Amino acid sequence: MKRHALNTSILLGLSLSPAIVLAATEPALTVTASTAIAYDSNTYQSPSADYDDPNLPPPTLVTPTVQSGLLTDLGLNAEYRLAGTRAEPATLSYDFKGRIYLDSALTNANEYMNTLRLGKLATTGKASSLDTGLSLHLSRQIYYDHDSGDNKLTSATATDISNRYNYNALAADASWTIKAHGIDYTVTGELESRNYEDPIVVSQYDQDRMLLTGKMEIPLNSSNKFKLGYSYHTIDYTSKQARTLTAVTTGAPNLSYTYEDLTGTLLLRQGQNTRYYFDYTHSDRSDGFVGYNDYAANEFKLRILTASAGIKTRLAVAVQDRDYPHALAFDKVGQANKTYSKTSVDLTFSDITLAGRPWWIDIGYDNQDTNDLRYNYDRYLATLGTDWEL
Repeated sequence: MKRHALNTSILLGLSLSPAIVLAATEPALTVTASTAIAYDSNTYQSPSADYDDPNLPPPTLVTPTVQSGLLTDLGLNAEYRLAGTRAEPATLSYDFKGRIYLDSALTNANEYMNTLRLGKLATTGKASSLDTGLSLHLSRQIYYDHDSGDNKLTSATATDISNRYNYNALAADASWTIKAHGIDYTVTGELESRNYEDPIVVSQYDQDRMLLTGKMEIPLNSSNKFKLGYSYHTIDYTSKQARTLTAVTTGAPNLSYTYEDLTGTLLLRQGQNTRYYFDYTHSDRSDGFVGYNDYAANEFKLRILTASAGIKTRLAVAVQDRDYPHALAFDKVGQANKTYSKTSVDLTFSDITLAGRPWWIDIGYDNQDTNDLRYNYDRYLATLGTDWEL
């Protein structure tokens, strides 16, 4: 049963009604674009070692193929002011993000996201504002086999189900910000209904999503701050089933996830050019049935931002561990409880002037470690990019 299905007529009214009463002003069009070239060391997030899969008939040894290559990241954003002032505009915007691999053997990893949004920003008080919007999304992403990069096939009949991740979506969002007694508060909400392509032979991924977040930023003194945040996120599937404690779906209801995240960030400044961020996030996920997919996660993150000779540097290091009380490795009875940890390192240099243009360089590393060996991988991604305002 869909708990958060969108009422289109109500949401259209929410987005459009503030704009109707505004006097028309000269519209303005802003267009920005970005492009980057990158090297990806493990395009399909393939395991780096052979493993035995207990779900496959003997012989069970799987030999993954780690594939690497060049890609280009493309971005385009166009925003048109329909009415209102620059401070309180009603806007229509389009956003495109694409990741395109240059080697024909890697094109299954290509991704495209298109977003069209109608929005309205309004001042609701001396130090508060409300941003509301209605958006349409079109996402294209191939469901591939991590071991080979080939189209994903069903194990029983070898039927191609690679279209399973493609979806269209309708979403509504609102964000309210206010400053009171020196503290900044932000409350956001979003409803989204996704319609996935139907692979026929396996369950469809159609889902309704709801997200509520609250954040507050507390100044400790003139230089340092503490940020506290909470989010509540639900995902209700309309066809995909949950699992029982024996890891099967037979007789189980449709899957429903609830996520709760509590975040804290301490910002410390050193001089004019250096900032340290110490982040902590605790996350809980429940699956709305017997708890097979439940987990509790803790993430610690350090970010260091510096500036020297006009070049900005950002270093981020994050470590996350999850505890699964019921889920089994390989989703197979007889296997140990699932374990999971992830380490990420990201180093970015920005505002580098080359050929008269500002460029940025990003070097990222991810390591995912789990006893479900299908999802163990290491990956490096090195990127050179630039932005334009057209």
